[in-house]
Amino acid sequence: MQDRVMTTVASVRAELKRLYNETTPATIEQDLARAIALLKQLDDEAQRAQVAVYMDGLSQIRSEWILARRVRARKKHATGKISVKAVTATAGARNTKRTGKPRPKNKHSSS
Repeated sequence: MQDRVMTTVASVRAELKRLYNETTPATIEQDLARAIALLKQLDDEAQRAQVAVYMDGLSQIRSEWILARRVRARKKHATGKISVKAVTATAGARNTKRTGKPRPKNKHSSS
């Protein structure tokens, strides 16, 4: 019984390692879904902990690629346009990031 479990953990680890090393931006979503399915096949948390590094790595790669895609999209849309940040910075306004409303003055300021 123990040999079958070790073989299963070893085979899951090998498959996760292959997914981690061979993933591309085009396949990352499918690879991550496959990795989750493989993780669910393991019996207990100790076995899952052994392969967690590959799951974390795939998730990190996906996050980095999503961020890079967003940056490229912003740069593509921003060419030839004045950015909102540049306008508010030149106007001297201190606005909040989310609402654009002026920030309240610091009540605890000593100046």
